[in-house]
Amino acid sequence: MAIDHYISQVYLRGFSIKKNELFTICKHTLRKTRCSIQSICGIEEGNTNFYFTEPRAIEKFLIPIENNYNSVIEQLLNGKIDNETIYTISGWIAYVHSCSLTGVRLSQGMFQNLVDEIESVSEIDNSLFPIWTTADKVPNMKSLKKGYVSADPKYAQANGIYTVEKLAYTIGNLKWELLRNPFPDSPFFTSDNPIAMEPKKHSHLPNIIVPLTPQLALRIHMTYKSPRVYDEDLVVIP
Repeated sequence: MAIDHYISQVYLRGFSIKKNELFTICKHTLRKTRCSIQSICGIEEGNTNFYFTEPRAIEKFLIPIENNYNSVIEQLLNGKIDNETIYTISGWIAYVHSCSLTGVRLSQGMFQNLVDEIESVSEIDNSLFPIWTTADKVPNMKSLKKGYVSADPKYAQANGIYTVEKLAYTIGNLKWELLRNPFPDSPFFTSDNPIAMEPKKHSHLPNIIVPLTPQLALRIHMTYKSPRVYDEDLVVIP
C-alpha cells in the first residue's frame, strides 16, 4: 500500500540537514532524534477517500503544486511573485489544512458536535433517528461502540478535499507578508501541522503564520470580509 504524506516530502526537504534526513523532536517526550523524511508524516493510503467516485481525487490537485514547489520557493526568496507562485503556496497550505491529521481532527470535531446534537434530539423524537436504524446505516457516521455514534474522520477529510480549491483561492487573495530570517544559528522550524495562529489586537481573527524554509515564513492576514474568488484570474489584494 502507498504511503501518502500529509506533509509533503518536497516541503520537508527544505528543512533537512541532509538530502533526506531531519532533526526531529517528539512533542510528547521532547526526545530529539534524526530520521528520514520518508518515515514521518505519512499514512498508508491516507489520501484515499471513498466518499468520492474518484477516491484519489486530491492527488490530481497536488501534482502541479508539488511539482512547482521548489521553483516557487526560489522565486519567493528572490522576491519574484506571480500567479503560479501564489496558487502553489496557497494550494499547499489549503491541502495541509484539509488533510493533515490535525486539520482532519479539528474538522471532525465540528461534525461530531452535529452528530451529538442529532443523537440528543433523537432521544426526544425517535422519528428523527428510528430505532431500527443502526449506526452503520446513518450517512457519514460510524459506530465505535454500542450506544455511541462518531463522526467519520474520512467524511471530515472529504469535506476538506471538496472545498480545497476554493480555500486555495481564498488564501491567495488575502494579504500576505513575507518574513525573512537572517540568523542562520536560529532557523525557523516546522511541524506535522505547520500552520500557526498569531493573535492580533482589535480582532478576534488571528493571523496565520506558515514556515516555508528555515529562512522564510509567510504571514497571512485574515479578515472578516471574504475576498472575491475568480475562476480564471487570481487577484492578490494588497
